[in-house]
Amino acid sequence: MKQHLIVQTVGFLPDVDDHSPYWVDFINDKSQLLESLHPEVDSVMADHNIRYWVTNEYDPAGDDWSPEERAAGLDRIYRIILQRDYALPPRLVDRIKLLPIVEDARKAQIVQTHLPDYKVSSATSLSATAGDLIRLPFAKAQTRGNADIHIAVLDTGVNLDHPELEGKIVKRGNFVDLEGLDTSGFIGNLTNLNAPPEDDVGHGTHVSGIIAA
Repeated sequence: MKQHLIVQTVGFLPDVDDHSPYWVDFINDKSQLLESLHPEVDSVMADHNIRYWVTNEYDPAGDDWSPEERAAGLDRIYRIILQRDYALPPRLVDRIKLLPIVEDARKAQIVQTHLPDYKVSSATSLSATAGDLIRLPFAKAQTRGNADIHIAVLDTGVNLDHPELEGKIVKRGNFVDLEGLDTSGFIGNLTNLNAPPEDDVGHGTHVSGIIAA
């Protein structure tokens, strides 16, 4: 599996950023290739005969990096993807960290797993109930719950009249107060601070229903 390194440079590298793709896009489309981050980094990698691609760790929220994104240094964080399944040499990351051009560097935690066979997964999902899929019978064999334990759900509210939740909501509160904010894309209550936490979206009811069950 190809190793990834995260490198944050001291300064913005416009020539690199203009040509380096967002790493998630790069995984699926390698039509845009950049094989050099900076001569200092290139030299360290060449010492170990390692070739790599340069990508952006983050994608700008808009057409370009916003002042807030630049202040956070998001425009200076790059993901180096090794071109082959190299075993990382000892202290390679430490050497990169010591370069004057580099502010920080670390190995990315990359994992992989095998997807289940499509036919097997389909057969399982068709023959098993939802409770079976989340191992509910096993959980109920261990415990049927403890009425002394209260669980806080911070979500979109709850359907207070739902029969599955009857007698199970011991406390409730509404903390929504978005006065003065842009709520043009918001779904649900905007300024109902201290009102009953009725669920206008459904997610909070879904989560609470699973817990109650």
